Amino acid sequence: MTEEPATLSVPRGRHRGALLGVGIASSAFFLWLVLRDADLGAVWRALRHAEIGLVLAAVVVNQGVYVAQGTRWRAVAGTPVLGVRRFYALVVGGLAVNNVLPLRVGDVLRGRWLALSAGIPTGRAFGSVFRDRVCDVITLVAALVVALPFVGDERWVERIAAGGILLVVAFAFVVVLAVAYVRRRPRSRRERRGTLRRLVRDLVEELASPLGRHRVLLALALSVVAWS
Repeated sequence: MTEEPATLSVPRGRHRGALLGVGIASSAFFLWLVLRDADLGAVWRALRHAEIGLVLAAVVVNQGVYVAQGTRWRAVAGTPVLGVRRFYALVVGGLAVNNVLPLRVGDVLRGRWLALSAGIPTGRAFGSVFRDRVCDVITLVAALVVALPFVGDERWVERIAAGGILLVVAFAFVVVLAVAYVRRRPRSRRERRGTLRRLVRDLVEELASPLGRHRVLLALALSVVAWS
């Protein structure tokens, strides 16, 4: 009776050690990707001549942006089991991956990380990432439209604003399609679906589920705070 816990703890300890090793190796690899083409001498010279007060202020403001984004994503995801600190960590992790890998892989990974952390379907977590990014697009497009009168006759700015508006309309169309699909296809068929089809179904259901006025306003307000 007394030896069984010790026996069980050995594989668990090895598992944690393996995860730690993978984490250290992957961190070293991504650090190499970031620094491989950097002029470290120029970086050191810039740091030597930088005003330490402004640098520290920039660090604080930058972390405040991530806190606002994590708080917004938590409000959008509707997973009270996780605190703001965990969402902050997921946001920073996703941004770190996006900085070194193409195709916004970090957004896909943070959706999966949320699913594992909160114990929710992966499709639902992906849907929350989609909504979170839509908040960014809406905020930036609105800011660009407001700034148009102050940038003169720059045609490229107008084209970007027009493209952003079309993108917001496309997002809205996707949500409308999701709502229509969920209403036509009952959830009772879900048990007979394969893994991929369940993931897509969960994603569509998340996009179709109402957020409520309070959560929408909170998410947009946090977006304004983050981008300001």
